Amino acid sequence: MNEQLIKNIFENMPLGYASYEFTRDENEIPCNCLFLDINLQFEEYFGLCASDIIGKKVSEVITNVFEDDFDWIKTCAKVAYGGEKIQLEHYVHSLERWFQVYAYSPQKGYFVTLVEDITEKKNSLRQNNEQIKYNNILNKIPVLVCEFTKDSILTYVNDEYCNYFGYERENLIGKLFLDLIPEEEHEAVMKRYLSLTPENPVSVDTHHVLKGNKTCLMEWQNVATFNEHEMIINYYSIGSDVTEREELEKQDKNELAILRSVIENNSAVILFIEPETGKILEANPAASDFYGYTKAELL
Repeated sequence: MNEQLIKNIFENMPLGYASYEFTRDENEIPCNCLFLDINLQFEEYFGLCASDIIGKKVSEVITNVFEDDFDWIKTCAKVAYGGEKIQLEHYVHSLERWFQVYAYSPQKGYFVTLVEDITEKKNSLRQNNEQIKYNNILNKIPVLVCEFTKDSILTYVNDEYCNYFGYERENLIGKLFLDLIPEEEHEAVMKRYLSLTPENPVSVDTHHVLKGNKTCLMEWQNVATFNEHEMIINYYSIGSDVTEREELEKQDKNELAILRSVIENNSAVILFIEPETGKILEANPAASDFYGYTKAELL
């Protein structure tokens, strides 16, 4: 393989390539290194130009190299003089980029670095890790959580949502959550979440759901998310079963109605009086007849 072909390969490879020669101080201790060659990808990664840096010391080109938390000179000296090979990941603060660096020595006193920008990979991995973390949290909270599109297509459900309706996750994702709601409530439910805006992105909605062969009442907090152009991205809902609460409220109303009927139809004089002020709060018909005043006059 001729020299020109090798040079073309290094010049056009998708990795940043640079070769260096170490320099020593008066005590023969490696203290700096000179740029010997770089390729186009290296120039692009670090905003450098080969004609400006070849033959210059690294410390003249990268002025803060000795201020870096990582001791590049010491590490690369082990490569150039000890024959070690290194592979590491490094974050360049000034560029806000992550790089994977591979270094080896072709001969004593010299070393080569091959550099790959892995920022997108790191960001993707971090996002995946964050997603896993949030999913773990969402799957442990005792409320139903779902994400859906404006057409009511489910794109995410947590474990509690699956357990509540008795479906596996894969049987819910891609389905319409409206299918879990009585048909007569579809239009009203859809109208309410579609009315959310960037100015008013949150609402509380109560409607019935179909749970097996039962109809239950759920309370949902709906949240709409929008992009920078105020276009809808998706919707999130957090729900709790309030069927028992509804039944207790109905029971309380029934008991109150019964009590009111007993009071209204009782022949005994019944007055409800506020102890602190002596003000009459309620009076039944028997009291009105007894005192000769209408209920409005007694209160």
